[in-house]
Parts: sequence; C-alpha cells; structure tokens
Amino acid sequence: MKAYFDDNNYDVSSSTNYDWDFAEGFTIDRGATFYMDVYNYTGEMFYVGVKIGDSVTVYPADFDDMMGEYSFGRALVADGDIVIKVGATEEEIAF
Repeated sequence: MKAYFDDNNYDVSSSTNYDWDFAEGFTIDRGATFYMDVYNYTGEMFYVGVKIGDSVTVYPADFDDMMGEYSFGRALVADGDIVIKVGATEEEIAF
C-alpha cells in the first residue's frame, strides 16, 4: 500500500496501525480491513482516490460544521494492491 500526497498540506494516517507510513508504503495482508484518515492542514476541500486492485473510487472530503474543516475517514478492505492519492481536485488524483 502506498499513498501519494503533498505532506505540506495533508496528513494520511491509520488508527489501525499508527506506525504505518503511507508516503513510504507498507504491506498489509490481503483481505484485512483497515481504517484510513486524511486531514487537510489548510482546511480546504480535497478528494481521496483509492485504487484497490482494478477498482477505483473517488471520495470527496467531509465538511464538519462544528469544526469548520474538511477531513476524510473510512474503513477499507485490502482486496488487492492499494494505491491512494490525495489532492485538491478530482483531476489531480486521477489514475
């Protein structure tokens, strides 16, 4: 698993394993469920592209009215090789 993102703008992490380094990449067991979080340091809207095997899904960040910021969190299943892209626009994260 590997994530592509600007670490000056975004933090990509997992509460499943706090030691995982998404920028460097790591291995996860096939079929394992993990939780992924993305935070935007600038507070602006962003998108998360997730490619698992051949399946690609683009998720818009969620806006929290109470906090006034965007974030992303989702449980995912590692059913294949995983590539994650985080960016300000859908075009920026295209596969």
